[in-house]
Amino acid sequence: MNTPRIHDLPLRTQPPLVVPASRDEHIASALVTVTNMKDELAAARDTIATLRADLGRETDRCVMLDEERRRHRAESLVFRSKLIELATVQSNIGLLTTSSNDIMRTVHELTTGAETPTPAILNEMERAILPPNELQPPHIDPAKDTLEALPLRPSV
Repeated sequence: MNTPRIHDLPLRTQPPLVVPASRDEHIASALVTVTNMKDELAAARDTIATLRADLGRETDRCVMLDEERRRHRAESLVFRSKLIELATVQSNIGLLTTSSNDIMRTVHELTTGAETPTPAILNEMERAILPPNELQPPHIDPAKDTLEALPLRPSV
């Protein structure tokens, strides 16, 4: 293939220069050439101004799209964190439901049975109700040899 190089291509197509016969024709030809060049320069400047305006509009559009993308990204991060928080709360509800079923089963067994709850059963119930960091051993008064009331869980 014989592809032309960039330097071989003409910049613009012009009629070949004709050497005028007289001085007046030479001046008229030069004046026509300068006028054509001036018109081409004005057209090129108009094209450049139009392209600059288009570039400005496209730059503004890119800035707006970038701002919108950042806003959507920030909102998606907030939504994701809220969804994770919601899923955590729901799983905690499920865990509480499971542990409360065990507690209700124990309470039901205690209320339907004829025996009175022993301190060991009360301690077991206290462990099931209170988180591990709030558990305290029962206080026994040696003088009375009775079990004092266990501390109640603070109300929230």
